[in-house]
Amino acid sequence: MRVAYVLLHAPGRSETFIVDERAEVAAQGAEVTTVVLEGGAGGEPGAVEVDRLSARSAAVGRDAVALVARRPQALRALMVGPLTFGLRFKLLAVARRLGHVDVVHAHFAYRSADAAEVLGRALGCGHSFTAHAHDIFVDNAELGRRTGAARLVVTVCEYNRRWMAARYGAAAAAKIHVIPCSVRVDRPVATTPAADPIVLAIARLVPKKGLDTLLDAFAKLAEPARLVIVGEGPLAGELAAQTEALGLTDRVAFVGGLDHEQAMTWYGRAAVFCLPCRIAPDGDRDSMPVVIKEAMAAGLPVVSTTEVAVPEMVDDGVTGLLVEPDDAAALAGALDRLLADPALRERMGAAGRDLVARRFDLRRQARRLLAIWG
Repeated sequence: MRVAYVLLHAPGRSETFIVDERAEVAAQGAEVTTVVLEGGAGGEPGAVEVDRLSARSAAVGRDAVALVARRPQALRALMVGPLTFGLRFKLLAVARRLGHVDVVHAHFAYRSADAAEVLGRALGCGHSFTAHAHDIFVDNAELGRRTGAARLVVTVCEYNRRWMAARYGAAAAAKIHVIPCSVRVDRPVATTPAADPIVLAIARLVPKKGLDTLLDAFAKLAEPARLVIVGEGPLAGELAAQTEALGLTDRVAFVGGLDHEQAMTWYGRAAVFCLPCRIAPDGDRDSMPVVIKEAMAAGLPVVSTTEVAVPEMVDDGVTGLLVEPDDAAALAGALDRLLADPALRERMGAAGRDLVARRFDLRRQARRLLAIWG
């Protein structure tokens, strides 16, 4: 099977799930190539960088014309769609250069899905895309049309599937497959616990992560602990000011954005992972954060909220503790319960590893992707 992934840009620090998925699909025998629309491919070998092509170049023109001559039905891909004519023309040339492709798949229901639609039409194989969170709940003006145009749609949790089915009807629901973003359960994590227990949060510093509630909860803790927050984002200054106002500067560390391997080392140093998800005022929300699965795979108990799809992956009272969003007192109580009981942390951490191995193993989910593309 030959699979062309279509991405808006090269995967960033918070999108390692795309890198891992492509690698595992390839490891299971598919021939994988990547088409990147904007900003270059980040040095990825063999990737097609669409923004480096010129619609006016003779080579692009020859390839586009050659494709239409071989596949006249590809002309429809050139003539219709929300992308500019120039970009659709370049994508026809890309389709010619790709040659035979069985699957065209985009991540996120953005312009990447529109580009996949052009390529899928031009190549005659149709296209699919994975819808995640922001593209479903906030930037979703075109989601219904994009769902209708796709051969099939993947989303990462039942919460998302129900939301989309309720808005776009039975025809859309019939083509939506739930395949969670998953993790490598066999990835070793060196365990080096700190002298004072560490509560770890790995997140972009944005409202939906609930980190302001985490700081308020941390100020209420009865048990001694340190808080480490890994990530960067627009709320960095606001959260730092809140930390100072709460008198927590000697107990809270903001370590900034780290690459994936650097971030992984913190799992081995922490006692508890905490991500108090919420729905932001603009409707933005997480669906099923990969970092929670990574934390469980590393043997950490999780404290989070009952919001969005968190209960689909954290078994309350078994692999972690869930509280209502924006409830700092309840969050502090859950953290104190785990910090005071190392045996409970160990039991929940072991249960979390087992749950991830059963439900969120990357190899299993890649097999499911290949099967539905089949």
